[in-house]
Amino acid sequence: MTDRRALGPLSDDELVAALTELGDELAMPPRARAGDDPALRARQRIEVGQRGPSAHPGSWAALRRRPLRRSLVLALVALLALAAVAAAIGFGVPGIRIVFAPQASADPSGGATASASARPTARPVADPSSSVRPTVPVRPPASGGLLGSGLGLGTPFAVADASTVAGLQIRLPPDPPYGAPAAAWSLDGRVSLVWPASDALPTLREPGIGLILAQFRASINPGFFEKILQPGTEINAVVVDGEVGWWISGAPHDLIFIDPSGEPVFDSHRIVGDTLIWARRGVTYRLESDLDRAAATALAVSLR
Repeated sequence: MTDRRALGPLSDDELVAALTELGDELAMPPRARAGDDPALRARQRIEVGQRGPSAHPGSWAALRRRPLRRSLVLALVALLALAAVAAAIGFGVPGIRIVFAPQASADPSGGATASASARPTARPVADPSSSVRPTVPVRPPASGGLLGSGLGLGTPFAVADASTVAGLQIRLPPDPPYGAPAAAWSLDGRVSLVWPASDALPTLREPGIGLILAQFRASINPGFFEKILQPGTEINAVVVDGEVGWWISGAPHDLIFIDPSGEPVFDSHRIVGDTLIWARRGVTYRLESDLDRAAATALAVSLR
């Protein structure tokens, strides 16, 4: 919608008209597979409204004939806003899928922000659509005093060999101001580079670390992540190099990935900062830092 209107003062008929206009204006992501998909059901309701009363006399025409409770209409507006966010998450970033913990709530302003409001769980919950139970992998042993050795990032290797190990052209932020990575790690086709804390990179929850940048070539089947958002975690849409990405901030969040054999396992990588994820030319990036959203996005755009 092109204008912002307070819903409270509107009459019931005006609320229905506003909701119909929302269906006309709302940009929806591509259709998901048929199934028990609340976002898909919300899209179908919007499409019914777009066809008008003559195409489906039992839908919006009936709504216009029968007064609606204001609370019901407001709840439906909130549902559609949440469905738009929930349907969009997981699209546009190859190799990444984000899953809400139960009882996720929409941002009251109706923006593309959502937060998890469920009680904390002892372990992450796997994707409900998966019939395979995840198993906990063995954490790789610590490797001396290398930066990031306690985070479960995988096997260390020489930073200079990053592109060879990853099988793709590794992109780095400019030096200065960020400096060069101090350590490189490889795990299941993902390369993670670790920078020390500095004036440009505030210390993460892991002492001495200022930035973790993971890069991997996404595929349709194996190698995707699911981020399960816990209480106190928020997600916001961002734009990086003209592509949609996601900024996940607040409380630590958990990761599940699909290993090369197709089995879902809990990632041994311990999250120690806010996360920006995006994709560019078939490569998915995960940037973990203590920078704010604007600074992290600027760093992502600066990669060369």
